[in-house]
Amino acid sequence: MPNLLPEYSKKKIRVEYRLRIASIILVFTLTALLIGLAFLIPTYVLLKVEHDDRTKIKEEMISTIKATQGEDYITALGDITNKISVLRQERDDTTLIAMVTKITNQMVPGVKLESIDYTTTGGSNSLVLTGHATTRDALINFKNSLQNEKSFTEIKHSIADLIKAENLDFTLSIKGNF
Repeated sequence: MPNLLPEYSKKKIRVEYRLRIASIILVFTLTALLIGLAFLIPTYVLLKVEHDDRTKIKEEMISTIKATQGEDYITALGDITNKISVLRQERDDTTLIAMVTKITNQMVPGVKLESIDYTTTGGSNSLVLTGHATTRDALINFKNSLQNEKSFTEIKHSIADLIKAENLDFTLSIKGNF
């Protein structure tokens, strides 16, 4: 096919064609940016409202603390923490686990515990120890070592436990503050 257009017209048409393509690309790019911004506007509005609300709450809290002198809260919190730590220290020595540990620390050779029963009746706590002693002296020594413990207020056993001189099955009843 013959070329009917002169060379300068061809160049002019190519430039116009490229400008049209560039303008279409620019229009599509701007349209995409505008659509993206339109989708971001609700998010921006929500974030702005949330930020304003939080700033308002923060200012109210600061004014409330200043009005009620926040140092009183800090000292009160420190006092409560100290009281809780004192209570925990007192309770650590009187827990059931601590009592069982104290009993096992007082064990003497020749005495074996078979069971420990814990009961609470009307504010008084009691432990019932059952076990086996190889000799009467071992049982008496075990009872005497338990009596030296200040947490136990009363330690009883039946006289029948002491009838035999060897291979004794015994039951000790311990009352105390635990």
